[in-house]
Amino acid sequence: MLILAGLSALFAPDAFSRPQLDNKWLTMDAPNPEMSYVLLPNRQFTSLGVPFQTNQFGFRDGPVIQKDANTFRILCVGDSVTFGTGVKNEETFPNILEAVLSQYAAPGKKIDVINGGVSAYSARNIRAMVQEFIDELQPDVVIYTFVENDLDDSLSVGPGGLLTAMDPLKSPDEPFIADDFPAVWLMRRSEQQNSGLFSKVASMFDNPMEEVTNAPPPLLIGDHHETQKRWSAFESDLRKMREICNQYGAPLLVNSF
Repeated sequence: MLILAGLSALFAPDAFSRPQLDNKWLTMDAPNPEMSYVLLPNRQFTSLGVPFQTNQFGFRDGPVIQKDANTFRILCVGDSVTFGTGVKNEETFPNILEAVLSQYAAPGKKIDVINGGVSAYSARNIRAMVQEFIDELQPDVVIYTFVENDLDDSLSVGPGGLLTAMDPLKSPDEPFIADDFPAVWLMRRSEQQNSGLFSKVASMFDNPMEEVTNAPPPLLIGDHHETQKRWSAFESDLRKMREICNQYGAPLLVNSF
């Protein structure tokens, strides 16, 4: 038994060193079909082992109250980076932004930063969400944090409220396309090569360069028709988002990293 445990630790050290992190949150169909899905409102969930609460909009935030004349409201939108996957609520950047700006607010003025980020949202989902809720939320500024996989296809609500890799606005027989799968493939390969004696020995008998060259390129670079189509769609969504924000007198700020 000790020998087997030792061999397991040698060839699969991650099984012993990494705790299992729960990722349990459920979704439902969104009011706007282009949003695809929202998290169930007013529920407690877990994101990579970190508990969080949703509000009446399904956002990872406290209840949104009616805005008064003394409140300056910022709406942060985006995907899992804005949402704060894997970090505590007070560690999400919308909450940190609210805490920092509140220190400089004039007496009697309140800074309210709403975390409207939703994990796995695409640019289309984000634009549709702004379009759906901006009238009710009444932000003074909208901040969109762009991440490269915002060009991915949208996920959709599957059985039991779990997300499934199918864009609800595409034909079911069309392939689901995501930008980050080549990078994920390379990272997994690198992790396998750098951990465990078995992986290192196995890597001596294959040609990693051949596999790298055969891997599909990321969607964000090159002149592939899919790349051009997605950048064009992103430009359209971003332009529409800016127009929506301008109509409500809320400047749209975009940051990317």
